[in-house]
Amino acid sequence: MENVKVIQERENPLFSRKEIILEIKKETIPNQKEIKAVVSEKYSSSPDKIKIRKIKTKFGSKSFTVDVFVYNSANEKTDIELKKKRDEVTSRPMEKPVETKVEVNGGKTEQNG
Repeated sequence: MENVKVIQERENPLFSRKEIILEIKKETIPNQKEIKAVVSEKYSSSPDKIKIRKIKTKFGSKSFTVDVFVYNSANEKTDIELKKKRDEVTSRPMEKPVETKVEVNGGKTEQNG
């Protein structure tokens, strides 16, 4: 990263995490891997303990405000953070389609004659 500045950092003991607001100056939008690498290096934490909440910018600006949570453990992160719907859908087993039978005339056959 070109320029990273910590705007705010606070400890949240209720959720066992640090809540950090960073300002990043860069030509392009930073991706989550880059942000996690910078935060994990700065706070000596592994990337699976880091949750990036928001990446905000103003139109035409080359500075980005990033909200990051650094948890004390990966288990606490998975317990507290909401799971994405697509992760929930893929973790469920596939359901079998229900077969429906349609009976015509109460199951009786008609003959003309």
